[in-house]
Amino acid sequence: MTTIDLSNVAKIVELSIGIPPSTKRDKKQSAELDVKNNSAANVHRIQVSIFDSAAYKEAKSIEGAARNANLKMTEEYSSGGRLVTNAMLIKYLGYMNDAEQKFYECRDTFLASYPDIINAAKAYQGDSYNPKYYPPVDELKDKFRWTIEFSTVPQEGNFITKHANEQLAEIEADMEIKFKASQESKIQRIVANQSKRYSEMLSRLSENLQPDKKVYDSMIEGARELCDNMKSMNVTNDPNLEGIRKELERAMLGVDAVDIRADDTYRKDVKTKVDDILNKFNF
Repeated sequence: MTTIDLSNVAKIVELSIGIPPSTKRDKKQSAELDVKNNSAANVHRIQVSIFDSAAYKEAKSIEGAARNANLKMTEEYSSGGRLVTNAMLIKYLGYMNDAEQKFYECRDTFLASYPDIINAAKAYQGDSYNPKYYPPVDELKDKFRWTIEFSTVPQEGNFITKHANEQLAEIEADMEIKFKASQESKIQRIVANQSKRYSEMLSRLSENLQPDKKVYDSMIEGARELCDNMKSMNVTNDPNLEGIRKELERAMLGVDAVDIRADDTYRKDVKTKVDDILNKFNF
């Protein structure tokens, strides 16, 4: 059994973001196309774009980036939430609070121009325009939401109480054993997932450092970001994971995608360092 008590080093976080859809299905035209093509019902789905708005698109972009950051800065824990370490919490909340503020600023800009958006839609949608696609502004506002909820990780011993009823005491003791096994399984999965993050990043680097491949700045920055995040996410203080992190961090030190693209010898040197890490550690 593990000696790591997750409740001492992490919290469970649930991120929920809502935004109204930017398209609506044109049921009439979809049905007509089914008939025209002698198709079964609902085979064709014609979508009508209803929001031509830069502010809306920016809100969608912020939503997508936040979901991606949530995956990068947390680990899978349960269907009800993800695990964020105490060491990562300040960085996590700093990012999410800033993103939430920008998200709602985009919402307010979008809603302020909502009448103009509807008027523009009447022009570009032509006969596809349907006023039912456009709810009142207050109703639309409620569809933009951003919530982050934290809860504590369950602790060992939560199921143990003193009962005169011997049968109930046995049930609770069995629950405690199952809980410990479940927590151990979750910890093993966290370690495996973190190893997989490194393996996938290193494999992607190795693949893209081949002579005929394009190397992008985002790939190098992604490797650095992984190393930075993992400083705060190694909940078990696993020496193998920390060894990988340090070696990848050293391999990426001073690396510039522009130089890689311009110098084949430099590209080969960087690839050798990456491949050495892949070969050294057992993924």
